[in-house]
Amino acid sequence: MGKNTSYVKEVQAVINEGLPEEVAIELFQALTEQFEGVDGHAETEQFKQNLLHYRKYDLVGFRRNIDKVCQDNPLPIKLNWRKVKYQPKRIKRCEICGYYFYDVSRNGRKLTCDRYGEYFRFDFTNRTYRYYYKNGVRLSDCAAEYERRRRTGSVLYPNSNRKPYEVLIDFQPSENNKQGHALLNEVEMTAWKNRLN
Repeated sequence: MGKNTSYVKEVQAVINEGLPEEVAIELFQALTEQFEGVDGHAETEQFKQNLLHYRKYDLVGFRRNIDKVCQDNPLPIKLNWRKVKYQPKRIKRCEICGYYFYDVSRNGRKLTCDRYGEYFRFDFTNRTYRYYYKNGVRLSDCAAEYERRRRTGSVLYPNSNRKPYEVLIDFQPSENNKQGHALLNEVEMTAWKNRLN
């Protein structure tokens, strides 16, 4: 993740305690794996409900699992359940590999995991590695695969579902709709110039 990335409040709180952001993300991923081993389920919603039930009715066991992960992983600072707040509602399943991951993004819209690291290929022309970027950020292996599957068409000429030049027009504007009449006149003049009429 980048330097200007914002995270959900529980991850940001651990980062503010002094844990590097990559380690904080890995900590929450390790917690997800620990809870998957304790109470995993094939359905994501059922898994979340099982964890919420586990936290509600066996809070000591829930906290013990958090402490176990914090002790088993070599962390630069000492953490326990008091500092690490784990929210089962943020668990998601990767769209590509089907792996459970903890969504650390601020808006909660992440669809793919970072399990396999950053996606890169060796470019024989330039003798360097090439990464797959989106919005200036290197994508993970699953995220790059998700973007490739979303794109239609060939590699050289990808098609897009976006229609940036599409303008919705009303061909029967009301009498007092000046903007609609102006747009209709512009469309008619363009069609007349291009001999489409």
